[in-house]
Amino acid sequence: DNDNGATPGMPAVTSDRKEWLAQFVSSASWSKPKPQLGWATLQPLYLRPFYSTVGPFLRWLGVGAVQSWAYIWKHHSLDSLSREAVAVQLVEAAAERVVIRCKCDLRTPKGRTRAKHELLVTVSADGSVALDTTAKVTRASGMPLCAPEFSLPRIGLRFAAAPDLLGSVRWLGQGPHENYPDRAAGARFGMHSATSAELFTPYVVPSECGHRGGTTWLVLSAPGGRGLAVSSEEPFGWSALPHGAQAIDAAAHPSDLEPEAHATLCVDHRMMGVGGDIGWGRSVWPEYLVPDGAYTWRTTLRPFKQPPATPPAAAAPIAGAE
Repeated sequence: DNDNGATPGMPAVTSDRKEWLAQFVSSASWSKPKPQLGWATLQPLYLRPFYSTVGPFLRWLGVGAVQSWAYIWKHHSLDSLSREAVAVQLVEAAAERVVIRCKCDLRTPKGRTRAKHELLVTVSADGSVALDTTAKVTRASGMPLCAPEFSLPRIGLRFAAAPDLLGSVRWLGQGPHENYPDRAAGARFGMHSATSAELFTPYVVPSECGHRGGTTWLVLSAPGGRGLAVSSEEPFGWSALPHGAQAIDAAAHPSDLEPEAHATLCVDHRMMGVGGDIGWGRSVWPEYLVPDGAYTWRTTLRPFKQPPATPPAAAAPIAGAE
């Protein structure tokens, strides 16, 4: 724990511009996430576990692979994007806050830019971190004949976090069970809580799971009390799982999943639906797809030593929610 107001994993705010920038650059990396919570763990997020139900009939025919969203996402190289830092710029450095602008490109193995990601990071003296994000995503020029439609799996930010931060999770949003944009009718808006085990859904074949949407305030606490509060000016989705997408993809059964060095916290600005209305193709309705294009949003992180009892006034209920 820090006594100087600094965010865990980030240098303390200082009025010395050169000193703070040097500390920031040395502790931050777009390419090497570390098992602690801070800037060094943050990555753009566009992917989710590939396995998706394509229907028993198509699997029996042996054509399920080309009818899955995974086939489309791989066609657009979303599973193999590499991140290349473009610029890190110190915008402002004062006693009360430091502002950094970071830009990166996400490129395919052939060097084609699939997404441009810009993050304006504002670190305040109280330790809070505001992340103003702009993402511009493009699809591949051609579409396979068997899969003419396109949707991004999700758009958001991903963090590597210490596993004990999943010791106690509370949120103001839809719950208590997992829910997705097209599977949320049974989710109730309100204050909910869950343990680490309850955040992961052990499907027979491990797949995308654990998402909670319509959230305005999220608190993750370790047993000692320290933790992180996440809020946004508009409802967001999130998942906090002990396993990353790659591990879930590689597992044939829940028992194949081994404990990892860090938990994966995903904060989603947009999430594609899961479909399931029919058993013979990609059944996500158009209104639940995430098209390519430009997206802008703000996420605020607030570290704490003792969890807050109530959400801030800014985390108001969704209009019309019950």
